[in-house]
Amino acid sequence: MINFFLKYKKLVLLILLCLFIIVSNQYGLIPFSSFAVKTEWFVGSIFKWVSFVATDIYNLPNRYDESVRRGIEENQQRMHNAYYRNILDENQRLRKLLNMPARKKFKAIGAEVLMSGITSNSRSIFIGCGTDDGVKRGDAVVFEDLIVGKIVKAGSNVSLVYLITHPDIGVDVLIGEKKVRGVFRGGVKSTVEYVDVEKKVSKGDLIYSSGRGGVYPPGFKVGVIEKVSSEKKSVFHDIEASPLLDVSKIDYVFVIPSISLPFIDEASEER
Repeated sequence: MINFFLKYKKLVLLILLCLFIIVSNQYGLIPFSSFAVKTEWFVGSIFKWVSFVATDIYNLPNRYDESVRRGIEENQQRMHNAYYRNILDENQRLRKLLNMPARKKFKAIGAEVLMSGITSNSRSIFIGCGTDDGVKRGDAVVFEDLIVGKIVKAGSNVSLVYLITHPDIGVDVLIGEKKVRGVFRGGVKSTVEYVDVEKKVSKGDLIYSSGRGGVYPPGFKVGVIEKVSSEKKSVFHDIEASPLLDVSKIDYVFVIPSISLPFIDEASEER
């Protein structure tokens, strides 16, 4: 008997434990049912927490990939929005350009400003058109309703433009409502020359291109009178003026070939 117990002691102890649990539960000696319920709840809670953590860790790479994907999509959307805003602004500028006075009277060739100064005092720019586009040296350049300048060198696809602020550029102009004639000239200070002292001009008068000279089309704004003075024996007024052109704000221009000016076309037809 003792040898049997020693040989199968684990089995005997297990049987005795089972009998003890059955008897205790039968006679209510120990509330095993309540203990079992609490144990089941505790073990179940731990299992749920471990399962949640394991699932979260398992899905972490997917969540990271989703976050990266959303970040990329948001950046792409912002880039697209900025791109379309830029297109809208450019479209509005082009619409404004197409409302210039030359729209119905002259043949105009659009060109992008490739290089210019960063201030309104710049005296030359490079534009993205040339002889391949039908422009040539001496053609007028305009922006909206303003005279910009004149092409002085034309390459195949790029041209150099002297602005009206350049001292080598002169524009035949009309001043104010009375259309007093003169010549606008650039330089350190812009001036209007050859204005008859007998003619009345005042500070604030607008200056327009006259169309004479065969280069610049008529009716485009050039500048505004800043100061008028004259000596008693002088034949002409001394006039200081400010150009209305601010080249730092120009992105596009139009080239008006001189051959397309109406009076030149008429002269060609008479020949």
